[in-house]
Amino acid sequence: MAQKIDIDVVVETFARMTYEQRDEFVKKLVSKWPHMAQSIGNCIQLEQMVQDTMEGFNAQD
Repeated sequence: MAQKIDIDVVVETFARMTYEQRDEFVKKLVSKWPHMAQSIGNCIQLEQMVQDTMEGFNAQD
């Protein structure tokens, strides 16, 4: 059974990382799990586009 992970804690951890820590994290993730790193990057980019589109729709109201 998979361990439950508190996503809010994970997001806050990333937000509090220094540039150097984020850089090290990215390099390690890409080195160990390149396909997952690519997938996460794609998901982030897609979510940003969705949110930008929704903001545009909301601004028209």
